[in-house]
Amino acid sequence: MDRALREFRIRGVKTNIPFVENVVNHPKFRAGQVTTSFLRRLARTFRFPSRGDRATKLLSYLGDVILNGSPEVKGKQTPKEIEAAVIPASPTGKPPAGTRQLLQKLGPAKFAAWARKEKRLLITDTTFATRISP
Repeated sequence: MDRALREFRIRGVKTNIPFVENVVNHPKFRAGQVTTSFLRRLARTFRFPSRGDRATKLLSYLGDVILNGSPEVKGKQTPKEIEAAVIPASPTGKPPAGTRQLLQKLGPAKFAAWARKEKRLLITDTTFATRISP
């Protein structure tokens, strides 16, 4: 719950998310030792840290520069043509074997045992392409 609240973003309006974060992170709430009078007695649940809202600041800055220009580029001419980006070469050949192939070789149980023994960080990419057959 704490992580979901910290990662949730609503732009442009105030929400009660900081308040709910304070409540769910309070030790007494976590221990299940609160009653309905909990909030009345605990003023600190109404004190919220200021958040660095970088996304809104960035969007405001970009909007300001687009509408009003920027003093850093004042007087410079806008290029008539923009050079095309250089597209890097695509890798050729078959990709090297990885953990997917190891899973197929070992099976789920042995692969899980192997992963638990690993000391290095293993990262899983959960994205995949789907094929729709006719």
